Amino acid sequence: MQKIKKVLVVEDDLSLWPMWEVILHRCLPSAQIEWAVSAEEARRMVREASQNQKPFAVIISDLFLAGSG
Repeated sequence: MQKIKKVLVVEDDLSLWPMWEVILHRCLPSAQIEWAVSAEEARRMVREASQNQKPFAVIISDLFLAGSG
């Protein structure tokens, strides 16, 4: 049985969501994909996932996000 991989995409341009969904599901068909639109939101999601002992297997991040982070 293949373990479901959790993937976090950190990207503030929501128009890219369909592209990332296609790419990730081709590479990891059973992936659970979550999306954050800011560095602050991503940090919170990573912290919560770690505390729940369900960390992300992959994090893909835009390098030029809006916001303080």
